[in-house]
Amino acid sequence: MIYFCKGCSEACKAPCKACSEVSKRCKRCWSPITDAPLGGYVLGTWFCMLLAGLCGAAGAASAACSEARMICGAAVGMALLHAAFAFYLQRRVISGLKSNSELVQDVGRIILYDVGFCLYAFAFLGCFGFCFYAFF
Repeated sequence: MIYFCKGCSEACKAPCKACSEVSKRCKRCWSPITDAPLGGYVLGTWFCMLLAGLCGAAGAASAACSEARMICGAAVGMALLHAAFAFYLQRRVISGLKSNSELVQDVGRIILYDVGFCLYAFAFLGCFGFCFYAFF
């Protein structure tokens, strides 16, 4: 009888073991982003841009006129741009980082001298202006 109950006990523990294994694999998959500097920024940006992109896609699907569809499609494109840049910025910081004390200096150098950051700054301002134009 004891062995029968032990078998039931192991069967009840199986989903927990499976969840634990999935959790370990997810952590291993996301650790290059989450364990690096700006990891929270990247994941936060991706989450917000996922929401913005989904809202834009839903708006494009239900829009009655072509101008509204174009604006919603542009919103999806802008969300993809912002999400990609968050990852790009993290990779640029990591590529030049030698120690944690140099983090602020490296970010400053990226802001001043990186062509990608310069282009993104103008794209960010353009996206901001476009959103004001589109919604007013």
